[in-house]
Amino acid sequence: MRLADIEAACVRANVPIGDVNWTYGVDGGRDTHLPATKKADVIMMGLNPGAGNGVAKGEMSKSERSWRTRCEKLTGRSGDQIVFAELIHESTLNERELSAKYGGDLRPVFTKAAEINLAVIAFHRPNIIYQMGINAPISDLYGLSPAGETVMRPLHPNEPLLRPFKMEDGAAWLSIRHLSAFGFSIKDRDEIRAYAARISGGGAA
Repeated sequence: MRLADIEAACVRANVPIGDVNWTYGVDGGRDTHLPATKKADVIMMGLNPGAGNGVAKGEMSKSERSWRTRCEKLTGRSGDQIVFAELIHESTLNERELSAKYGGDLRPVFTKAAEINLAVIAFHRPNIIYQMGINAPISDLYGLSPAGETVMRPLHPNEPLLRPFKMEDGAAWLSIRHLSAFGFSIKDRDEIRAYAARISGGGAA
């Protein structure tokens, strides 16, 4: 997989390559994170970019800094060692706004973004992908197969925390409770970290 393949996928989907990475204010062209073209072995796959306001080009908003910090604490890596990607390459204030825009059917939007994301994944060949949103209907789009039992939240044993998958090339894909979800705790984070360490035979990822 070459950079040209990622660029070609972006052209077909009419999505600028700079928007592949996680960033608030996609429409403003800001890209304050690790370039999609720099190799990394961890990918954080969010749902979609939020919508920051009043931040100059090249500057991180408070929300961006908070998200980056959450991801660093989960993975044990600094933000410049992580590729931030999204299941949907379109900024909104929240998931409700996004869903309303497409009449509650996000499947076509997931599908459009998948070609780009698969090209980015193939370029980086990560050891592990953390995907936010434990119930997102994307398994067939990314060739995911179950790789173990669902892990429940330590303090809420009736609520799922993590569902493990593998991609067709064997890369680990963990669908996890969103780090920004109400009530997400340090114990939740540490449980995910411990699981990632077990499957990778060492560190947090």
